[in-house]
Amino acid sequence: MRASARAVACLLAAVLAAPALARSEDRSSSTAPPASAPAAAPQAASPGIVEGMLAKASSQPGYMDAQQVKALLDQTRFAEYRLNDLLTDVHPERWKISDTARDSFNQTVATMRSQLKDLDGWRAQFAARPESTYAGFETYSTIGAILPRLDGVARTISQADNPSYGAQFSQVADRLFDLQQKLAPYLGFLLNNQDSITQALENNLAGCQDQLGHAMRGESQRPKWIRNSAPVRARRTRVKPRSTSKSEKEKKPATEPPPQKP
Repeated sequence: MRASARAVACLLAAVLAAPALARSEDRSSSTAPPASAPAAAPQAASPGIVEGMLAKASSQPGYMDAQQVKALLDQTRFAEYRLNDLLTDVHPERWKISDTARDSFNQTVATMRSQLKDLDGWRAQFAARPESTYAGFETYSTIGAILPRLDGVARTISQADNPSYGAQFSQVADRLFDLQQKLAPYLGFLLNNQDSITQALENNLAGCQDQLGHAMRGESQRPKWIRNSAPVRARRTRVKPRSTSKSEKEKKPATEPPPQKP
């Protein structure tokens, strides 16, 4: 009985520890085993297995602490502000281009402004939770969606307005691209780390299940046969017709006699 109780506690510990470990993958300097390492055999759940992984985070490729991630996102915010500031001095209505080209340029700028707004939201979420793989991926992909439109805006401004002013847009594009490339290894670290922690918890859970099965072997009782009994039928109740009182009969109008034949 004591062995079964220990096994149940072990199983519950492995299940309940999963959310906490996923949230603390960066704050606790979580880590992942090398990608080429073979999967560990199922074993009993033990906090020491995951704690051993958490102690090697700084040695993993792509690792950055929370302050480094926020510093990188601050540079992204400055690039956003610089791009929005440059767009305020763009006046395509003064250019000598066709109406079709002007409408296409305005549509590109409107789409890029919307993407910059999305980037600002995802960047703020990622700065608040540097361990969030989802917020990091959305930040990375939104920068990638802005870059081709920004390149087209820079080329159009250089050709239709001022080459030096278009070069400033190209400088912002280069800065955003560099920041995106610096962010990519950290996202790889988060994905590898999350996958490794999940694998460790699955192995621990499998070990707990095996331990619980061995502990409960021979303690369960054999099933007992239950004698069949006659089904219980619901009793039917008859509703008596309502009896009319003498006063109700007097209130009823008298039926007219049938007309007589001539």
